[in-house]
Amino acid sequence: MKDPSSTNSASIQEISTLKKRIKELEQSALDHKQAGEALRESEKALKESEGRLRNIIESSKDGIIFFDGKTKKIILGNSAMAELLKCSKEDLIGRSISSIHPAEEWASIEQKFQKHLSGGLSYSSGIPVLLNDGSVVYADISSSPVTLDGRAYFSAFFRDITERKHSEKALHESKDRFAAISEGSAIPQFAIDKNHNIILWNKALEIYSGIKAKDMLGHPDYWKAFYKEQRPCLVDLVVKGSKEDEVSRWYGSMFNKSKLIEGAYEATSYFPQMRGGVWLRFTAAVIRDSSGNIMAGIETLDDITSLMTVEASLRESEAKYRSIFENAVEGIFQSTPEGRFISINPATAHMHGFDSPEDMINTISDIKTQLYVNQEQRKKYIRLLKDKGKIENFEAEMYRKDGSKIWTSMNVRAVRDDAGNILYYEGTIEDITKRKEAEEQLRYERQKFAILTENAPLGMALINKNGQFLYINPKYMDIFGYDLSDIPDGKTWLRKAYPDETYRHNVISAWLDDLNNADYGEQRPRVFNATCKDGSTKVVNFIPVLLENGDNIMVCEDITERKRLETELMHAQKMEAIGTLAGGIAHDFNNLLMGIRGYASLMLMEFDPSHPHYEKLTRIENQVQSGANLTNQLLGFARGGSYAVKPININELIEKTSTMFGRTKKEITIHCKYEKNIWAVEVDHGQIEQVLLNLYLNAWQAMPTGGDLSIETKNIVIGENYVKPYLMMPGRYVQTSISDTGVGMDEKTKERIFEPFFTTKKLGRGTGLGLAMVYGIIKSHNGFIDVISVPGKGTTFTLYFHASEKDVVKEKSTVLKIMRGTETILIVDDEPDVLVVNKEILESLGYSVYGVKNGEEAITLYKEKKDGIDLIVLDMIMPGLSGSETFDRIRELNPSVRIILSSGYCLNGQAQQIMDKGCHGFIQKPFDMTQISRMVREILDS
Repeated sequence: MKDPSSTNSASIQEISTLKKRIKELEQSALDHKQAGEALRESEKALKESEGRLRNIIESSKDGIIFFDGKTKKIILGNSAMAELLKCSKEDLIGRSISSIHPAEEWASIEQKFQKHLSGGLSYSSGIPVLLNDGSVVYADISSSPVTLDGRAYFSAFFRDITERKHSEKALHESKDRFAAISEGSAIPQFAIDKNHNIILWNKALEIYSGIKAKDMLGHPDYWKAFYKEQRPCLVDLVVKGSKEDEVSRWYGSMFNKSKLIEGAYEATSYFPQMRGGVWLRFTAAVIRDSSGNIMAGIETLDDITSLMTVEASLRESEAKYRSIFENAVEGIFQSTPEGRFISINPATAHMHGFDSPEDMINTISDIKTQLYVNQEQRKKYIRLLKDKGKIENFEAEMYRKDGSKIWTSMNVRAVRDDAGNILYYEGTIEDITKRKEAEEQLRYERQKFAILTENAPLGMALINKNGQFLYINPKYMDIFGYDLSDIPDGKTWLRKAYPDETYRHNVISAWLDDLNNADYGEQRPRVFNATCKDGSTKVVNFIPVLLENGDNIMVCEDITERKRLETELMHAQKMEAIGTLAGGIAHDFNNLLMGIRGYASLMLMEFDPSHPHYEKLTRIENQVQSGANLTNQLLGFARGGSYAVKPININELIEKTSTMFGRTKKEITIHCKYEKNIWAVEVDHGQIEQVLLNLYLNAWQAMPTGGDLSIETKNIVIGENYVKPYLMMPGRYVQTSISDTGVGMDEKTKERIFEPFFTTKKLGRGTGLGLAMVYGIIKSHNGFIDVISVPGKGTTFTLYFHASEKDVVKEKSTVLKIMRGTETILIVDDEPDVLVVNKEILESLGYSVYGVKNGEEAITLYKEKKDGIDLIVLDMIMPGLSGSETFDRIRELNPSVRIILSSGYCLNGQAQQIMDKGCHGFIQKPFDMTQISRMVREILDS
């Protein structure tokens, strides 16, 4: 060890020199005041030097003290010294140096101290030092004296070597103990020092090798005992500190295994030169001092020839087992009772998503908590193993490496020692995820089937091949009212559902035909009228399906309502077709009436009322008006009559019409019941008035000897199920009911009452258009009508109109008169007579008129004279270019052109679309001179 005092002698000398210098400076200062400045500089330098010295002393890792040589009292000590003695720096000051050494050791220590009192630097190794807590440590101590003012002071440096002392002691004890053990050991051993000289060759090795220790000790060529040529032994590599790759490089194939164990190499090698060829196990290790330096190496030899023979057989057996273990499709594992894997085969690792068994073993430290998804399953697994010592076909859900889950089935048993203690668990594990998924899918399918059947909108019954009912779902019971106790078998069902014997035989015949001729899974729907438990009759679609085992699933659909809706739809479609036909007839007839009315109006303008033909012409106009009223009824049926829609109070309209009707039909007693705050409805006032009068008239004709007519209004909110048959939207409606106490109608009559020209009245009592017009007008207002009639008890017509959020509009009366003008008008109409008469009417009113018979001519003429044409009267229905197309083409030429649309139809459908595009006015044929004059003037003046 390096002398610690040598590093500090210069510092001590520096202190001595500086103190002498201070004394000289002090003396000089007394004698020479002029040297004061120099003294201050010296003092500053001294303080800096002392500061550096204190830093050096304080930062030293060795303990340092300064003590008075005479009193042996410590006057200075650093932190390291206080830490060594386990006291504070303050406690060091004033202590005697004898107090820091054991009392029994102080005499010899003081003798050394006195010997070097004036001899300069001294050094002592392994001196005991007494700590404050009474314990003893060992230190290397170096000291040196310093004389100041004739007085001796000492500095001492302490370095703690307690650990080294203990190591050296233990090493000596270990060497003595090892030598004794080695000499008495039956295991051959030898040792070399760090220079590779033999320092031990025990008796066992003498006997085993035949070489005496005296011939080997102190020599480095011990290799001769093992090889024919010089080469290193294992102990050489250990002493040298070689790596495993060097073992492989130096020994080559001689070593069949080698590994590093706590700094020592262990290897098994075959030496044919030694005793005729044996298997030896060599174990080598090093002996180090307290600083970790290699002092020696020792090697032990073990004859394992017999063991190697057994191991060879064991390896062959293990190879077979390993082949099964490694290649098994099923997972195989061993685990500790604490829950760690000991070994697993690749199938187990791959099953859990790991690349290799090592990867899985290193990753999963606790099987119990890391693998099990369900901790209840884990607890059950542990409980079964604890109680029974084994488990069979135990199913548990486990995690894979990526966090996904699998289902496993395990067979596990506990392996015990002779005392019954569990050594480990071993078992097999199988991935049953697909099976569980199949089971889950089957369970799901069963659950789904149960849910579907229990909640199905169709009735379902399962009937076995013997005709017994095994199951019926709730909908089946809801449709028919029967449960299994009511219909235990097919015979009972047939007798109850089809009480009429003839009808029942027909059902049975059809049923047997299906059973005998249908293939498995084939559907053969049949529709029958079945009697329910409550006595009602329902129309049911039966769909039998034959299963392979002979059972039959009977699916039943209640189509009673559908049949009713189909009847309603067929009726609506029939009425729609008739309405289309009626509308076309009315349109063409209006064109004919237009010509008659127009010429009559022109002739009336030429005659004085006293002229004999004036009255005849007036009658012609009246007849034309009657014809126009008839066509309006047809158009009303054809849903073409809503053209002056305004919000009205239906109560006021009923009050007005019923009062007027009651004055003329005194034999009828009228009863009115009104909703107080009735909602407004958006309708054509005149058309709904006509509807009400027709219904009043129809009621009067059903009560030829008098009776009661009841009228009632209500605000109602209708749900979807109620309006569905009428193809209407649910919501707020105003309901108007008109009931009579007349003769009523049977079902066949009720089905036809809205057909045009259908009437049950005698010849001359009606045209058959009244109720057809009512039906068409209600439909054109997006409402619907319902009829209830019982022969001999009367009829009730119920009208439904959509409620409006708008306020009721009050009507104002106006006086009409003919209006004239001088502008230029273009008339477009494909009917020659209508074109001519309209042209003459407008010309008679003072206008200049161009007349063309189709859209192409109109466009051509307008291109030429558009600046001179003030207004166009355009027919809607024309061959070639329609009125709508002609309107669009003319608007392209002049977006601000004024156009009046003319048609035999009412303002709806296509006519309304043209009006919505920006057409200025609409006039329905046949119009008179007053109507056309006012319409033209209104558009031109706007």
